[in-house]
Amino acid sequence: MNLTAITISHKTAPVAIRELFAYTKKKQTQIICDIVKDDIAKECVLLSTCNRTEFYMHEARIGAFFQYLSSVTENAAYYHSLGYIKILQNEYAAEHIFNTAAGLESMVLGEDQILGQMKQAHALAMENLTSGVYLNTLIRYAVTAAKKAKTQTELSKIPVSVASLAAKECCEYLGTLCGKRIMLIGAGGSVGSALLKDLIAVGNVDIYATSRRSGGIYEGATVISYADRYKFMNDMDAVISATSSPHLTIEESPAEKALTTPKKRIFIDLAVPKDIQIKKNDHTKYIGIDDFEKIAEHNNYLKAVEAEKAREILKDYMEKFYVWQTYFENAALIDEIIRNLSAKFGDERAGEILNYVLRRVKRHTSKQEIECLIKCLEKSFH
Repeated sequence: MNLTAITISHKTAPVAIRELFAYTKKKQTQIICDIVKDDIAKECVLLSTCNRTEFYMHEARIGAFFQYLSSVTENAAYYHSLGYIKILQNEYAAEHIFNTAAGLESMVLGEDQILGQMKQAHALAMENLTSGVYLNTLIRYAVTAAKKAKTQTELSKIPVSVASLAAKECCEYLGTLCGKRIMLIGAGGSVGSALLKDLIAVGNVDIYATSRRSGGIYEGATVISYADRYKFMNDMDAVISATSSPHLTIEESPAEKALTTPKKRIFIDLAVPKDIQIKKNDHTKYIGIDDFEKIAEHNNYLKAVEAEKAREILKDYMEKFYVWQTYFENAALIDEIIRNLSAKFGDERAGEILNYVLRRVKRHTSKQEIECLIKCLEKSFH
């Protein structure tokens, strides 16, 4: 097969090591061109993201590759990083590339962004003529398989982050987020800022972000003073608080006075210690961080189930790639068998018939069966 994947990722290396191999687009272009030009590999695709840097190569000279890598990396840092670099070859490399495209190797299992990044990496390689027939075919199969895995499973639809879970709970309780008004307290924190992005992505949601400072700006949200939060509360459909404050941001008594219009509302508390103290009733729902831990645990289980379904889909496409690869690697032998068959019967149509049969068989067989068939033909007509 002669396929190699060399990877430095969040699974093997800390951020300090990954940063050494975080290349700009210009640097990526230089590296893949050097690798092919210097005959380090016949073909090369370089995937570089915040969580991984990976080299996919066909017919690579591993020793020459590491010699080159040392030349584009600071010496002390390079030798320190060697223990974090993982080398995969042949079927192991192919499986890794398929799994990576589908998000099965990602920090957030099943995330969608990696598929776009894979396509961009491949596009850069094609643009610079460092990806040929072999890697083009491999990545085409991997991308097609990943798309099918995402459409035929719930893998990328099951949220696991607290922010995405909070947005989902709001939507489920209110029926929709379109046209709804949501107050977000703590939009400047890590969870709050992620939640703000998720809510903006939904579209047509009126978001009111509180700020303790005058002139605070949160893109995509209407900024209101933290001191005025109770004044706006009656108009809200949801109130979400995600601060690191040791004190309550919503207290029961002033909240009860502020909520003069009975309607369906949800209060979500993502803080430890808790931010919200609210009186629950038939039209007021409260969800705390402990509730989300239970939901996340269940969702992680669901993700694992969907990941297994995705792997079955990927296996099917990997087998198709392996069949193609067997033909690709035996192309010269098959051409010679076809010529010999035509010569044996004195009729070119004999070779054409065999070629037609092989193309038809290719669609309905496994790598092992194709290998056996080619061996039988070689013994009979080579």
